[in-house]
Amino acid sequence: MWLRRTIEFLKLKAGPRSCEDCGKSFSCSPATERILVSAITLCIACGFLTLAIGLALRFAISLGTAVSGCIMSGLAGLLLMLLPVSQFLTKDTYSYQCPACYSNKTISTKRKYQEQDQGIELWLKGLAITFAILAPLFFWKSTDYLITIVRIRSARTEGNISYLVQALEDESWIGSLARPDAAVALGTIGDETAVIPLMKAAMQDDVRDEAVVALGSIGDKRAVKLLIRFTRDGNNHAAIALIKIEGCQAFSHIPAECYFYGAGAELAAMMIKVDREIAIEAFKEHLTNWDAAPSIVAIMRDAGWKPKTDQERIHALLAERDRAGLIHDWQKTKSVLTEDVCSGEYSRVVNALYGYIGLAQEDALPDLIDAIQIHGTESMANTYLNCGHHRLRVAAETWAKEHDYGIINSDLGGAVVWGEFPNSGR
Repeated sequence: MWLRRTIEFLKLKAGPRSCEDCGKSFSCSPATERILVSAITLCIACGFLTLAIGLALRFAISLGTAVSGCIMSGLAGLLLMLLPVSQFLTKDTYSYQCPACYSNKTISTKRKYQEQDQGIELWLKGLAITFAILAPLFFWKSTDYLITIVRIRSARTEGNISYLVQALEDESWIGSLARPDAAVALGTIGDETAVIPLMKAAMQDDVRDEAVVALGSIGDKRAVKLLIRFTRDGNNHAAIALIKIEGCQAFSHIPAECYFYGAGAELAAMMIKVDREIAIEAFKEHLTNWDAAPSIVAIMRDAGWKPKTDQERIHALLAERDRAGLIHDWQKTKSVLTEDVCSGEYSRVVNALYGYIGLAQEDALPDLIDAIQIHGTESMANTYLNCGHHRLRVAAETWAKEHDYGIINSDLGGAVVWGEFPNSGR
């Protein structure tokens, strides 16, 4: 309703007019024409300004900085475009000359909308005044941001560590936007005096990736414990930085989650470059991780790895979702997956269960039912309940009843379906 009434109000204020002397009708009022010309002119000018700022930043600093600068200047330009409209909306009268009889007229727009909803008038005027205030604010803030970025780049060239550390610790609105650039600059310089400020900055999410990359570039061992912590949390940028400092000794700290998102491919390539044999052994530890195994096996294949045991071969086929290969040697597949289910290790159990359910071999049902009775967990029961097979559902319900779990029925399907490989184990 508010939108409809607002459109009606704008049409009444700036809509078509007729000359009282000659009766000539206009498709739009002269005031509306002036508004359009002013808005289009500002639009073109701000467009060129935004393009110039973007190109300058792209070639002078970075693509990310260019995008940020374009967005800020573009918003400022959009607000400036609305200034002619706001000026018109806040005026109660305007003058124009009839293009047919050239008579000068002054129209009071206030009496024409006096009977309209006064709340719409106040809302539009408030919006116009807000735009008028925000436009210079955006230009001021965007200019402040650009000046900060240029100073950071200059400090990097001059090796001005103190200024870069100050910029890294600036948590103001503009400062927070420039902190990643300051961290990158400190990493480029490589001065060890920046290690402590970078470690403090890495504790904050908005600059963590840039800070750990910088720590890796500096190579100071004081950062090792912090990098191990972030690596174990699945941050592959921290893992790359840790390898730069610790070499192949860092491999044991890298979890499976680091390989299948973000810079996972870069991480794996670095590990192989540092020590191929040790990297391959580290990768093997994650062959039973349902999410990470496909990426890991692809990396290992590219590095020339070939399975040496039946267990490695079956795990590799499962990671590649090779249904035909797994069913072709079903007895070996069944033996390996049963061993995984009985291992009690979470990732191995999940990987084996998803493999069993995806392969949909009926003769595996007794082993699956025995597995939940002996090694049952809440996660396993949920998988059985939602996989779509009646016997597995009954087995899960029996286990839940024996262990005092309640079952909530819903129409939501499970992530695992009998006869289909799920995309993710999460």
